[in-house]
Parts: sequence; C-alpha cells; structure tokens
Amino acid sequence: MIKGVIFDLDGTLLNTLEDLKNAVNYALVRKGKEPIDLLTTKSYIGNGIKRLITLALNETDECKINDALKDFKEYYANHILDNTTCYNDVIETLSYLKENKIKIAIVSNKYQHGLNILCNHFFKKFTNIFIGDDGITPLKPSVEMVNKALTKLNLTNEQCLYIGDSKVDIITAKNTNIKNVSVTYGYQDVEVLKQYDNDYLIDNIKEISNILKKENQND
Repeated sequence: MIKGVIFDLDGTLLNTLEDLKNAVNYALVRKGKEPIDLLTTKSYIGNGIKRLITLALNETDECKINDALKDFKEYYANHILDNTTCYNDVIETLSYLKENKIKIAIVSNKYQHGLNILCNHFFKKFTNIFIGDDGITPLKPSVEMVNKALTKLNLTNEQCLYIGDSKVDIITAKNTNIKNVSVTYGYQDVEVLKQYDNDYLIDNIKEISNILKKENQND
C-alpha cells in the first residue's frame, strides 16, 4: 500500500525558472559574461546549482565557479520569491494527500538553505521533511537523499511514490526501486521523458489521486 509521496521541487511543485535565471545572470554579469535566456537556464537545471553555474559560466576553474556560486546564492536568497509560483493544482493535491493520511517529503538537488526558504513559504503546513544539497550527501540520482526521506517518513520504498519532472528523477526512482511518476509540465522535454521507463506519465499533478486509488486498490 502507498502511504507516502516524495516530491521533487523545481519543475514539479514550483515554477522557479525566472528567479533561477535572474540569479544566474546576476552572477554571470559580475564575471563579465553574457546573460542566458530561460530556455538555456531550463536546460542546465536538475543536477544542483553548482552544475548550473558551471554550465552557465562555461568554466572549469574551480575558484571562478565557487566565486560565481557565492554571487548566485547571495542574489537568489534575496529574490527567491520574486516570481516563483506553484504549478496548477499543487496545493489542492497536497491538501488531498494530507486529508487522506499520505505522508509527504520533498527531495531536491537545490541547496538546503534555498530549499528551506521555498518549502517553508509554500508547503510548511503539509510537511517539514525538506531534503536538499547539504554539501555532503551525494545528489540525485544517487539513492542517499531519497533514503534519508524514507527514514524520516518511516516508510519503505514499496510504500512510496516518487514524483518528478526530469530524467534525473526517473533514474533516482529506479535506483531506489520506487514507483515513479513523471509530470510533463516541468523543465524536461516530454519526448525525453518518454525515452525512459516511467511507471506513470501525467499532465497534471492532481492525477496523483487516481494513481493512489489504483495502487492501493491492488493491495
């Protein structure tokens, strides 16, 4: 029986793209680089902000990357809520899960401080399990972050669904042997998602309610 749901954040629960782009461009301009557009920003998201900055800078020098990362974090912390919004039906879906005693966790490759700001602002009444990049734990698609969530939820992998928007999320779910649900409205091109072995592919997050009914009807 499914008793918990683990969510990715960016591109799954929240549209953070504009604020991420603006923070990246702040760091780029300070380094004398040309700014990037939304589509380019989207293509760089999914493997943590250090990877995002590295790709945007087109640099290999660790000192330059870390310096730009510092600029990014400084700007982003002050502008993280400027344009970021929930996707359609996210709050309604989380409310449904809570009402039906389904435990919720959020696992993201976003750095922990930024994750905490967003999750406390939007989702605090639904969960306090926000697991992000702490600088120590390997990022998704490694299993460690999801395993932390399972421990906090006090559930097994067979008792959870994993919901994300990218190939990183699909691979993460497969690595942890959790049934995965991919949303088509996020940052990953749908045709890319279709190349992977999805348990479910949905256009609207509210479809999770039907998935839960189907999964739990079989138990």
